[in-house]
Amino acid sequence: VQQLEQELQIAQATVTKLKEESSAQVSELEATRNQTSEAIEAKNKEVATLGKKIEELEQKLKIAEEASQQKANEINAGTREVETEVRSRDIGSTLSSAVKRKSKKSEK
Repeated sequence: VQQLEQELQIAQATVTKLKEESSAQVSELEATRNQTSEAIEAKNKEVATLGKKIEELEQKLKIAEEASQQKANEINAGTREVETEVRSRDIGSTLSSAVKRKSKKSEK
């Protein structure tokens, strides 16, 4: 009977020890899970912030492209007027023909 009581005490001690270890592991896992959740939340906020910045930059780019296109159109319109003027002046003038140039290399 004493031997059975000792075995029972050893078994109870083992069970208690295993419960404590299990409890410690559960606590560690919960702490790790909480840290991971917080890290994920922080990353999600960062992603949202960066998404907003991307949208803002895309909007600014669109505005800049429109302004650039408008300036290019204005410049092209001004260039067309100048070209028209030049062409109208050239109508009465005689154009020179291309002149064949002599080679500067000496013949041997």
